[in-house]
Parts: sequence; C-alpha cells; structure tokens
Amino acid sequence: MIKLTFLKANKNPFTVALLLATIGVYFMYSYANYDLAPSQDDVLLKTALFLKLPNPSFENLLYPSLMRLTYYFSENNISLLFNFYFIISSIVFITFFYYLRFCKIGFVLSYFLAIGFLFSSFQISLSPRITLLNLIFGFIFLSIITLKSESYIKWAYIAVCLLLCNYVSVTEFLYFFLLAFGICCYKILSHKSLSTISKIKPIALILAIFGILAYLGGGTQNQSAFVFEFKYHFLDNWKYWTGEDYDFQDELREFDRIYGKSNSLYEFATVNPQLFFKHIKINLYNYLITVFKIVKSCFYNPFASILGLNTRYIFLLILAFFVVKLDAKASYNKLKAQLYFNKSNLGFVEMFSLPGFVIAIIVYPRNHFTLLDLPIYFLVVAILLQSIVLKSNKIENWIKGAIFLIFIGGIATQKPTIAPGSNLESYLYIKNASKKKHIEVLSNDIFGYYFFEGNCTLHGFDGNKEDLTEALNTKKYDILYLTALDLEIPRIREFLKNKNAPQGYVKITKFESVRRNVFVKKESLHLF
Repeated sequence: MIKLTFLKANKNPFTVALLLATIGVYFMYSYANYDLAPSQDDVLLKTALFLKLPNPSFENLLYPSLMRLTYYFSENNISLLFNFYFIISSIVFITFFYYLRFCKIGFVLSYFLAIGFLFSSFQISLSPRITLLNLIFGFIFLSIITLKSESYIKWAYIAVCLLLCNYVSVTEFLYFFLLAFGICCYKILSHKSLSTISKIKPIALILAIFGILAYLGGGTQNQSAFVFEFKYHFLDNWKYWTGEDYDFQDELREFDRIYGKSNSLYEFATVNPQLFFKHIKINLYNYLITVFKIVKSCFYNPFASILGLNTRYIFLLILAFFVVKLDAKASYNKLKAQLYFNKSNLGFVEMFSLPGFVIAIIVYPRNHFTLLDLPIYFLVVAILLQSIVLKSNKIENWIKGAIFLIFIGGIATQKPTIAPGSNLESYLYIKNASKKKHIEVLSNDIFGYYFFEGNCTLHGFDGNKEDLTEALNTKKYDILYLTALDLEIPRIREFLKNKNAPQGYVKITKFESVRRNVFVKKESLHLF
C-alpha cells in the first residue's frame, strides 16, 4: 500500500509537467549550442550507421542500436548526434530524479541534484554519451530494487542490470554480472518457500536474456580491448612522469620496451609490479581529481558564474552558518532514519558502481569510467543534505530558497555557445560547400566523412608512405583535411612545418584551435 501511494505521488501532473518543462528548457539551452567532440572520438557513429545484427564479434550493442533508431528521424548525421545526445541526456535526467525519489530523497533536493547534473558543462560536453546509457539502466533497476523486499528478487534485478551494462560499455561488467547471478542463484535455490518451478523461472529468464544479448552482441567480452586500453593509458601516465611522448603507431612497441611484454591483467601485475602499482597509484589520485571536477561542474560552477571570485568565501560563510545553527540531535535522528531505509539497498548501488571504479583504477580514470560511480556518490550527498535540520525552520527555508534561485541564475548565465573554429564548424564547412558542387576531399577522417557526407568523394592516403605535396600536384583535390590523428605521423608533421601552403592551395587557419589543418584549392575557395 505504501509503495502504491509513493508511485502515485510521483505520477502527479505537477511532477510530470515540471520534468517535461525542464527538458524543454534543456532543449533550447543545449541543442546545437555545444561543439561536437572530434569525430574520431565517436567511433560508434560508424557502428550505428552500418549496424548489422548479430555482430560478428563482441561489440557495443545497445548504444549504437538506439542511435540507429534515432537515425530514422534525423535529417543528417550531425542532426543525428544532436538528437541522440538530447534524448539520452533527457532520459538520464528523468531516471536520475526518480532514482533519488525512490531512495526517499525529498522532491526539491532530488530535482536540484538532477538539474545540476543535466545542465552541467560536464554532462553537456560528454561525447560519446555511451556511459549515460549505463547510468539509465542503473537508475531504473536501482529504483525498482527499492520497491522489492525479497533478497533474491533484488539480486535478480541487479544481475540483469549489470548484464545490460556489459553490452553498453566497460566489459568488466561481465564479471560483476556473473558474481551477482551466482548470488542470485544461491538465494533462489536456498529459498525454502519457493516451489521448484518458481526457482527455475527467474534463473531461466536471466539465462535467456544473456543468450539473446550474447547472440546479437557477438559474444560476451573482448579481452583485447582491455589490453590495448591498459597499454595506451599507461603510456599517458608515462608521458606525465617522464615527458616522453610517442607517436600513436609506435606506442604498442614502446610499451613492450618500457614495461615488458604482457597481454593480460595477471601479466601486467607480475611482469613489472613496480610500474603496475605506480600506475594504479596515479590513477587513484586522478580518479579523485576527476570526481571532484564532475561535482564542481554540477554544483559549484553555476554559483561561480553568478558570484565570481567571491564564491568560495560565500560557501564558507554559509557552511559556518549551518554549523552554528545546526540542530545536531534532530539531524542525527534524521540521518539514522535515512540510512535505515537505504542500508539494504546501498550494497546494490555499490555493486553497480564498482565496475567503473575498478576499470578507472586499473586502466585510467576517464570521465566515462568515473561517471559510473555517481549513483553511490550522489545518493550519499543527498542523504547528508536531507539530514540537515536547523534550529529555525524559517531561516532554513529562506536560505534554501536563495541558494536555489542563485543556482538557477548561474545555469542561465553559463549557457553553452559554439566558439568560432569549432569541430562542428569544420564539418559544416565541408558540408555546406558540397551543396554547391561535387567536391573531392583528400582526408583520412573516415568518421568525419559520416558527419559531412553528401555531394563529395573522400580519398584516403597513407601518411607514412605518400608525399602530400606530390598527391596534391598529381590530382587537384578541392580540399585537404588533416585531423589530430594525422599529426601522430612524422611525415605529416614535417609537411605542416612548411609555413607556405602547397602550390595552388590556401591554408584555412581558423580550425587550428581544434587541431584541424585545412587547405582549400584556390579555384574552389568561392564554394567555402
């Protein structure tokens, strides 16, 4: 009865209207107002455009599948990315809000935390947004778990959640799925009040879901992906320690020279334990910094955009006021009540968050890995904030109201804008020219081509073997388009050291800030 009452309370017209209005504001706030990341960063765009099921080998399944659905009502590939990112962000906002509400967090605080994340520069600039789909699954299943009383049912739900996440990103979810599924089976089989058929059904259902995903997703795991990620990110840390930098094409060979030949977690830990634990130590430090930056982006930057340099002092003043006016006994009792309700579910929240933490510490604390730990951190913050009780309710309400208004004002003043010479502008630069005339593009930016594809032909080249000046003289391409990945090749860097553009071409400098080197044939300049 209590559960039904809670569900009805969260379906009231005001709540629904507020959430939809917030999404509408977010659409006008962010849609096409932020720069897309370099096209090679969203390699899943290619997977989505050419999606064929089942996958021949293990690959991200659910994210490109949803992107492919978005493709059918998008005008072009640039619109596809904006549409898909908007949809993913909107859903994670709604599920985030209800996750906190199902954990008995107050309406205002839940809304405050959810919009803080939605409108943060961190969330808006995240590309690709693959791990937001992990968060959506996490928020949905963790919300359902709060409504269940039987332990085996909770373990069944968290097992399915982790299984779905394994087919989104971070394949280490598979090990945690197997752990959760093992516990689920033990809980079910040892449950004396369940009949034999009642024990078989949930286990069979989970195995059926596993079988379908494994068939469509091309297996269960790609161990080589972990090996490559470890090696490349170790060399990022090596560069930080020593200042030594290597071209992308040489990194795997250099790794073997520096670290020793190793191709599994066991070998990484045993071949060179000193460097392995040094790598983990710096990752842990960077993990804490990354978490701090995410929280800062969500809840500090909006205040800073209004209050400026005085923000930290005002925060300290407010904190001092809360300490003086805090009703310690009432706050403690309220905290106990919150922890009592959530204590049986905190383990499941941690189970969801652990894969991201493990991969962040062992491989590298990228935003995508660290993002997966937010459910546990945000829940802890929400519980602590909700437990605060001041001696004067009137003062408390006035302060909360003022904080909320300043926060909303801060969000409005930090609205994203696309700077001149952005990645997006470089895609549109070629796309708009191709509307006037068929153009020939000399570039290896295959992924970029999927953005600006249209009335143009893309010609690739081997930067290690071919001479670009000779290639441009042999055939008059309309445009030479070099990306950051091309700069990893020494011959390309030598080509760019020449301050003069190749004969018959003009260098377009406005995209150099995003590491785009563009040369346009003089006869074709009028198209651009």
